[in-house]
Amino acid sequence: GGGGGGGARRCSDAALLHALVKMVSSNICQIAYLNARLHGVQRIVFTGNFLRQNPVAREAISENMHRVSAAHPDAEPFRALFLQHEGYFGALGTFLHNVKERCTDGTLLVPRCPSERHSG
Repeated sequence: GGGGGGGARRCSDAALLHALVKMVSSNICQIAYLNARLHGVQRIVFTGNFLRQNPVAREAISENMHRVSAAHPDAEPFRALFLQHEGYFGALGTFLHNVKERCTDGTLLVPRCPSERHSG
């Protein structure tokens, strides 16, 4: 085509989407890596529907995790783990987090959280 842009090439929608998915995946990986270092864990489990049927995102996260591990050769490498039923486990993790936040009696798994309206 003709028109403005000063010699800039137009990229296809697919190329733009590919770059955007890689950028988002890199940011997810960076946040996960920083949290893993903060909490002293090497295995990071990634869940959520963003990863469902998204090999580009999984590959980008794996590559980035490999890079950050290479930056610390003396430490145990970080591992990115992906679950087969990631949507289900993401929902389960959110549920357990909310149960943990709401139940202050020290137990994580309880049949029923005490209601704030009822005592006992």
